[in-house]
Amino acid sequence: MDQFESYHLSISEKNRKIVEAYLSKMHSYVSTHSLDEELYQDIETRVFEKLSQAEVLDQFHIVQILKEVGEPEDIFADSVPSQEKLIPSELWFLKLQQAGWYRDNTQALVLGISAPL
Repeated sequence: MDQFESYHLSISEKNRKIVEAYLSKMHSYVSTHSLDEELYQDIETRVFEKLSQAEVLDQFHIVQILKEVGEPEDIFADSVPSQEKLIPSELWFLKLQQAGWYRDNTQALVLGISAPL
C-alpha cells in the first residue's frame, strides 16, 4: 500500500506526480549527501500529514504545502557543508568525494588521496 492510499488521499494523477517528484528530489538529496534515511522518512511523513489535513488538494494547494515543507537545500543546510564557505582546495576535495574518492590520512602524501591512485 502506498502513502497516498494509507492517508486516504484522492488526488489527480498530475498532482500525484508533483508530490512524487518532490519526494524523489528529497530522497535523491538525502542519498547524495549520505544523510540518515530516517530524515527522509520524517519529511515524507510530514508531507503526507499536511496533505491529509488540507481541505482542498488542487495543484495550487499542493505546491503551497510542498513550499511550506521546504527545499532540501534549506532543510539540511546545517547537515551539509555549504560549498560557498569552502576554500578552493576543500571544494575540489568535496567534488572528488562525491565522485567516490576517499581520503586516507594514514598514507597522506598529496592531500591524502595518493593511496587510492
